[in-house]
Amino acid sequence: MDELESLIEQQQYNEAYAVIKQKLESTPENTELLQKLGLVLYYLGDLTQAEDYLIKCFEIQGSLENLYNVIVVKHELKKHEEVIYLAGEYLAIDPNNVSALDILGNSYCAKDDYPNALKAYEKAYRVNQHEALGEKIQYAKEKIAEIIKQQEKVRLLGWSDDFYKLSMFGAKNRKGRELSFPFLFKDQVIEYKLMEIFVKYGYKVMSQVSVLDIGCGDGRFLRQLIDWGAEPDRLAGVDINKDIIALAQKLSAPGINYEVAHADQLPYEDKSFDIILMIGVMQHIMEKSLRRRIADELLRVLKDDGILICYNINENAETKFQHKQLRESTKGITEKELKKIFVSCNVDHENILLSDSIIFRNVPVQWGSLFDRALSSVAESHDYGIAVITKVV
Repeated sequence: MDELESLIEQQQYNEAYAVIKQKLESTPENTELLQKLGLVLYYLGDLTQAEDYLIKCFEIQGSLENLYNVIVVKHELKKHEEVIYLAGEYLAIDPNNVSALDILGNSYCAKDDYPNALKAYEKAYRVNQHEALGEKIQYAKEKIAEIIKQQEKVRLLGWSDDFYKLSMFGAKNRKGRELSFPFLFKDQVIEYKLMEIFVKYGYKVMSQVSVLDIGCGDGRFLRQLIDWGAEPDRLAGVDINKDIIALAQKLSAPGINYEVAHADQLPYEDKSFDIILMIGVMQHIMEKSLRRRIADELLRVLKDDGILICYNINENAETKFQHKQLRESTKGITEKELKKIFVSCNVDHENILLSDSIIFRNVPVQWGSLFDRALSSVAESHDYGIAVITKVV
């Protein structure tokens, strides 16, 4: 081992630097010396000068080894765009280099491009099942899931604003709102079914029952519960739209706890509620992992012997909304889908109501006969389904 190699081996980098500089005076384009000088400067923490010498070395001799050294120092300098480009050039020649793939994944992560980072890490892991690479794969997957969740939440916030303006809750529509027998009919079918479920599961004395309404809108179902004997201070409602929560507070009796919140981040303690209502909410959440996170959060705040009532449009009716915006933001929920969302729960599902076309065409003239058909789970042309979800404990 010569003097220079010995100095580097013993990590005497300042002395090695002086020796290399002296030798380069007579051979300024010696790539071996330029490479060593770049690496010594790298170890000394002078990354900018290290980059200059390593680039010069690569320009004189464009080997993969010299290109890799340039990539490493640029990565340390956080020049991630350049790293991504150069690593791509390197991997086009040596596609299974684990270190280059790892650095490429790191640079993609630094730019918040987690899908491409995941691809790089997974390819490296296929070559070498190193524990650190497995951890990076998991991290990238979690970041991707978080981004998807946030994107879905942003979409839902925009949707809720549009829905508020389009629906009967909006200020403009409320001023010109007319009485509607078909809407009354639908509300009464839902209310009848809710009371039937409450009685079946032992909630006859509503004053003793705590209820949370997810996507509560203007609070109409919570107000109905007060009519049935519920105490306002045992009722809570959440919605993502602050305007509709303000309307609910304005219309409702004092004492109901209304909050602006997403259903996967509820401001309540574990096992707080006997009953959770989720009326026409899950059908508007398109992203499956967000659906599951919401399910986990609802089960967290539901008592072990409580019930979760989930009401949604059926799959065969999802394209029937009059407003194009509502059609495109609605996905029918089947019993099979509910069982996927609420894993390890009992799901008691049945179809209710008739198609809107039948209701709006025949109510109020055929109110009585239609009411019976709307509640019969074997009736034809059901557009909605209701499920009672309970924990398995």
